[in-house]
Amino acid sequence: MKKCVKCGKELADTAKFCAGCGTPQPEIAEAVNAAVTETVSEAEATVAPVVTEAANTVANTGAQIVPPTPKAPKAPKSGKSKKPLIFGIIGAVVAVAVIAFVLLWFLVINKYETIDAKDLVNVVCYGPNGHATAFVTIASEEALDEAMSNSDFMTAVYYDMDQKAAAAKENGEEYEANLSNWVKEATSGYLSTENKYRKKAFTTLTDLGAIKTAQKKLGSISVKVEEKELTDLSVGDKIHITVKYNEDKLKDGKVKIVNEEFDVTVTESMVAELTKLDPFKGFEPSVTGYAGYPTFNVDYNTIDSTAREYFYYNYNYEEWSTAKNNGDSITFTAECYRDLSNGYFKGNDGKFYEVKDSDLTYKFKLSGLKELTTLDVFKDLEFTVTGASPRLTVNISNENADETVRSYVYYDVTYPEDKYNGRLAIGDTVTITAYTYYETTLAEKGYTLPEELTYTYTIPAEGVAYYLDNASQLPALDADTLTDIETRKTESIDSNYLMNYYAGGTVTEITSCEKTGIFFANKEDSYENYLVIVYKVNATITSYSGDASAVETYIGFYNSDLMMDAEGNLQFGKESFDRCGSFESLEALAEDNYGFTYYDITFEEVK
Repeated sequence: MKKCVKCGKELADTAKFCAGCGTPQPEIAEAVNAAVTETVSEAEATVAPVVTEAANTVANTGAQIVPPTPKAPKAPKSGKSKKPLIFGIIGAVVAVAVIAFVLLWFLVINKYETIDAKDLVNVVCYGPNGHATAFVTIASEEALDEAMSNSDFMTAVYYDMDQKAAAAKENGEEYEANLSNWVKEATSGYLSTENKYRKKAFTTLTDLGAIKTAQKKLGSISVKVEEKELTDLSVGDKIHITVKYNEDKLKDGKVKIVNEEFDVTVTESMVAELTKLDPFKGFEPSVTGYAGYPTFNVDYNTIDSTAREYFYYNYNYEEWSTAKNNGDSITFTAECYRDLSNGYFKGNDGKFYEVKDSDLTYKFKLSGLKELTTLDVFKDLEFTVTGASPRLTVNISNENADETVRSYVYYDVTYPEDKYNGRLAIGDTVTITAYTYYETTLAEKGYTLPEELTYTYTIPAEGVAYYLDNASQLPALDADTLTDIETRKTESIDSNYLMNYYAGGTVTEITSCEKTGIFFANKEDSYENYLVIVYKVNATITSYSGDASAVETYIGFYNSDLMMDAEGNLQFGKESFDRCGSFESLEALAEDNYGFTYYDITFEEVK
């Protein structure tokens, strides 16, 4: 009886197949010859190493080998027969033949290619340390070609080629940086379509047909990576990769994948160095001069040449125009020609430069300016008012001011709207503005103008003359003295004129002359006023023929530009009163507006 080479079931010596598992059973003689021949051909070793390799294969595949148990030889008969020895040798040969067949089964007929998942995946990175992005693909030509439709992936590929070219140059070697070469190197030998690469990769499957079948089944694998693990990478970060596959398909292709989950650690060679760049390195503005009058010295050419290659500079104009004193500051800003939205950019030299938002501004604080003394430009400034309200004039004098003020400070006067000097009234306000043409000269002398350069002056009522605009402002008047009526009467006697009016004869006597009223008029908006004193005069007039007759008439005398001077005294525009009309009755004189008929003036009587 013999046993099945696979399951150990006892079989007839002539059985060609196992009744239990269906495994073909070799003939003993053929098995021995085949086992010896195939074992030497395939393993090229003695039986002991073959057995060891078979044991390892069994361990990897999980199969169990149950070799047939040979029958124990019978005890030799007396007489020292050689038959037991012969049968023992035959049994041993049979056992060896069975083991050799099993080895052949696992080494040749049932062998698998074991592939580490890492050998099927391509990882390429792009970007600087801390900001790098990784791209993970199946390492096949088809997958790599498909990935190249992504511009970011292509950027990573070109960077990888640059790195390889640089490394080769450093080692005294040459690297032809083109996509064709890169794809060949990035493609796994297990997935390559070129025989020299795949034959080198496959070690268990050696037949080209079997390799192609295995590769076809490997086409179903895919890779899985968490998106968050592919961005903002730094040296030392790990990318966890899982290779997904259909186990049944891989069995059909005699392929087994191990280590389907693994980590790839980001190394320095995978990412670029990130260099910190200070846009204001070497920038040293300065200021000289005096507080309030600084002189700025700004030279952008002192900035580091690398920074100037990628940045241009501005300053805050408002701060520039208002920064005058120690402690004031001016903000300068750097604007990058490149996109800085990610906090870094790639330079023309291929390097990556990191720039922080806080580094884009430079605040320059003024210091070292010579402090100046502020001039009191309005101290000892004198104001004088001449004329009478509302015909006032304001005069400014700095004769008693500091010598520096007198020499370098000037004044401008702003009057109320629709008014000017000579037409000002009590209560009007004028604005005086101080200025200078010699700011630098003043600074050199240690002085500066104050921030407030205006001063307002309001014309006071006290001590200022004013024109009368109503009768109530008149003080008690001595009309006879004002008109000098006595002199006028005296001069009228023996003349042809009565109070300067033609009498038509000789005035021989003035029998009476009495004041009948005082009248005041102010012409609104004309700054003109008038005072009229009216007398009733009775006189005797002798004609040229010698006849004497009595005459009664009303005579008015006027003066204008009445004002109260600074001391409170009444002043007249003229030294003496002029006549303004002679009428037979007071009513007639009044109807004639006291001689001002054409001036549209209304008089009121002074009580």
